[in-house]
Amino acid sequence: MPITRHFLDWDSPALERAGLYLHEHHGRGDGGWNLSGVVAVVPARRAGRRLIEILVTQAQSVGHALSPPRVVTAGGLPELLYQPSQPIAGDLDAQLAW
Repeated sequence: MPITRHFLDWDSPALERAGLYLHEHHGRGDGGWNLSGVVAVVPARRAGRRLIEILVTQAQSVGHALSPPRVVTAGGLPELLYQPSQPIAGDLDAQLAW
């Protein structure tokens, strides 16, 4: 599936608009709402938790089971876009290198 970007209007809060967009355009069917093939990029972990909360509320309101999207922060996005030639250093290794 190709990568697509969608820009949201400013007429309501961004996370609510994102939840509404996902609800309208992705994964509805057979009593379930499968967003497992979607990667949502948010500015911070708290925004990601709030987005999941909004999606759960929307799924409950229509009586669907939710398979949530993969939520990553902007800092975690590059690792999804390429395959590193060597393993990425863990937190301890990175701290020791500093």
